[in-house]
Formats: sequence, C-alpha cells, structure tokens
Amino acid sequence: MTDIPADQPASPARTSGWDGMPWPEMINGRPVLVVPQAPDYVRWVDPADGWSAGQQEALIDPPPGWSAELEGQHMTITRPSGAVWFKGGPLPLTREWRRAAALHRALLLITGPFATIAEFRPAASAGALCVLVIPLRRLAWN
Repeated sequence: MTDIPADQPASPARTSGWDGMPWPEMINGRPVLVVPQAPDYVRWVDPADGWSAGQQEALIDPPPGWSAELEGQHMTITRPSGAVWFKGGPLPLTREWRRAAALHRALLLITGPFATIAEFRPAASAGALCVLVIPLRRLAWN
C-alpha cells in the first residue's frame, strides 16, 4: 500500500522487475533498489565511486558525492561527478519501504549483469552483484 493523498488518483506501478525496470526491496528493514543493466543504456559501476562486490564492504560507510532524491514514486540517483546514474518512476514503493527510507535516510543499490528479475538469481549465485549505500533525500511523498 502506498501513501497517496485522497484527492489524487492512484497510478498503476509500471515496474515489476520482469520488464527490465528497477524494483524496490527490503533487506533487514532497510530500503533497497535493485537496478538491472539496461541493454540500451550503460550505468557505470566503478569501484572508484564506491561500488563494492561484497555487501559487507558497502554497508560500512557511504562514499561521498552520491545522492538519491525521492519525489513521490520517482527517483533520481546522481553520481559523484554530478551525472545522473538513474532517473525514473513510478516505482512500486510500499508504505513499509517509504517508512524505512524516512527512518534510515539511506538506500542500498544492487546492480549487476542482469536485465530482468529472472536473471537476478544467476547473477547473484555467480557473485556478480555490485552494491552501494548512498544517502537518500525525500523531496515529497505525493
């Protein structure tokens, strides 16, 4: 369930993981965005920007310069260089996900060599996922 004002009609979520679009998850009560690699757009995953191939390393300290801004169900993620790494929505964010985002003010990104949710498990089993924790700022829930 999402927090939609009573006077605003709900729009259907267009992302599910099956369509190659990012999808939200929760891990240990923390908000996560799983971001597939799109075949027509390369999202750079550079260890110099703080990306880690191991979750434990990534959870220690977010690297400087990254930012995620959430406005309603739309998110913009910016690299330390100022370049946009991801911009899109609406994302199917649950009330639980939004509350965790407001509480932790941080977002765990997971990406790797997968284009849909069906390819996620093989990428994870192969140890090919990259993770990054970044600050999350909420602009508006509407």
